[in-house]
Amino acid sequence: MLRIAVIDDDSLVLSMMRRSLRLFGFEVDCHSSAAAFFWHLDPARLPDLIFCDVVMPQMSGIELYRRLSAQVGEKRPPFVFTTAHDLTGELEALLAAEPGVQLLQKPFQLAQLRRLIHDQFGPRLRYTPQHTFSQKALVLEYE
Repeated sequence: MLRIAVIDDDSLVLSMMRRSLRLFGFEVDCHSSAAAFFWHLDPARLPDLIFCDVVMPQMSGIELYRRLSAQVGEKRPPFVFTTAHDLTGELEALLAAEPGVQLLQKPFQLAQLRRLIHDQFGPRLRYTPQHTFSQKALVLEYE
């Protein structure tokens, strides 16, 4: 099973991502800060994909990305920044210079999330009923 890490200081975003990604059939590790992510990081068992908010207290997503890259080098998993803010020059430069780094602008549709994951993993995905997503099912869960 593919494993995805989500780092975001917004508990609502973490909850939505956890539920959605589990519905898609992935193992999900959620962390409310960069410190929590690094505390639980096992370099021998890196996630297959990382979603990380850009703006967080203590350590930004960009700082997290750079620290992770320094720690694991070429083994760094594909990385997706998420943000509701306008792009900064620093983030734009990083996105242009680094292969395997993408941006998912908040708010995003679950279809965008699913398409990004499919584009990233394509043939590695096993299509089971878990990967069939019903937006109605998610809405009912929140009502």
